[in-house]
Amino acid sequence: MITFLLASYCLAFAIRVGKVSLITDVLSKLSFFRAMFACILCLGCEVGWFLALVTQFDGTLMGLREVFLLGLAAGAFCLIVEEVLEFLSSGISFYQK
Repeated sequence: MITFLLASYCLAFAIRVGKVSLITDVLSKLSFFRAMFACILCLGCEVGWFLALVTQFDGTLMGLREVFLLGLAAGAFCLIVEEVLEFLSSGISFYQK
């Protein structure tokens, strides 16, 4: 499960920063996808369900419920990682004078 979540975050991050130009150039022409690329939760959900459909996660045929839940888990994981990284890079001091 952790490898699936990490793969989802890596792919969502690569799409978000424009490293996958084949996808971003074509889809960013539509306003829906431009808005989705700006939201890491939305992008993580979309990448998560896409990866769940493509990889079939654990080798068994999954139903719509499992694909939906894996998409939500991937989106939540992407958001949590993004928030933690933003918090760590912000340089907030815990000791205020």
